[in-house]
Amino acid sequence: MKKTVWDYFFATKSTGRAYNGFRGKKRPTTAAAKIFLSLPRMKQLLFTLSLCLCTALVLSSCDGNKSIDGLAEQVWEYAKSHPDGFTLDLSTMTEPEQGIAVSYAATQGCHSREALTRVIRHAKWHCGYVGGWLDTDSGQYYFDSTRLFPEDRLEAAIAFGRKNGQMAVFILSTGTEISLRPSASPAYAY
Repeated sequence: MKKTVWDYFFATKSTGRAYNGFRGKKRPTTAAAKIFLSLPRMKQLLFTLSLCLCTALVLSSCDGNKSIDGLAEQVWEYAKSHPDGFTLDLSTMTEPEQGIAVSYAATQGCHSREALTRVIRHAKWHCGYVGGWLDTDSGQYYFDSTRLFPEDRLEAAIAFGRKNGQMAVFILSTGTEISLRPSASPAYAY
């Protein structure tokens, strides 16, 4: 039977000691010795894995730009057919029926096709939801990367919205907008 490198590191002879396979030295079979012996292998394995991961990320980002541009185009067309607003799950391209939609501060002020690409990129790295809404005061249609909270976590959603400087949060199942503006009526101020 052919011996592997692993056999040389951890093979136990009749003396009860592990043989390291180099220069005929013997080491005790204690847990510390095994960890010591395996440390160079672990470093090599971690280096190899990190190199593979970096390569995969670089390659996926090249293809990812195409998919992000494709998604942005799909969301842009979707927005045209939903002028009143929407929340969209990018993985399924469907609107979730439940949850509390709250937007991220990082994507505020995005209302052009070019800015939509930035919103899609942010959403793919975060929760995977994009929202679009019409600001009736300015007449601008905005796009935001959106986080969905369960409907029983209203306080957490409001805290996240305030932390991100949002004007409102939106409950999807009821179509209710809860204003976060300081001048909000007492019924909706939480």
